[in-house]
Amino acid sequence: MKRLALGAVLILATALSGPADAEKSFTHKEVRARIELMQSNRDALETLHQMMAGQRRFSASEASAARRSLLRNLRKIPRAFRKERMEPLSNARPGIWLNRDDFDARAKAAAKAAAAVKSQNLPALRRTLPDLFHACLSCHDAYRNRPREFTTH
Repeated sequence: MKRLALGAVLILATALSGPADAEKSFTHKEVRARIELMQSNRDALETLHQMMAGQRRFSASEASAARRSLLRNLRKIPRAFRKERMEPLSNARPGIWLNRDDFDARAKAAAKAAAAVKSQNLPALRRTLPDLFHACLSCHDAYRNRPREFTTH
């Protein structure tokens, strides 16, 4: 189980990593807001992942703050993707707007999984966090392009 959870975390960290040039200007303010929302989710998930993996000392207050951030942010996802706005820095696929009901259902599933995360102690966090990772990855697999990596060869 630990190996599965760690694998899911590594995949999610890669999937959530934003574009290296995210500080550049955007044509649409909605795209900037979406990217900032997802980066905030990434930061909260990274905090929880580091605690779960023993890379950071567990703190119930920090874990609860990260959980609250996720709960707040995940409820905003359907509205943040209301308008179809595409830009080079956005990794959103057009399928979001073509399959709106499925996208919204996946966002709700992620919010429900975040609500189920137990942040009071480390064993509970380790037991409940993988479901949130799976919910996030499910949506990203369907509706997010992998960011292009800069290569020199």
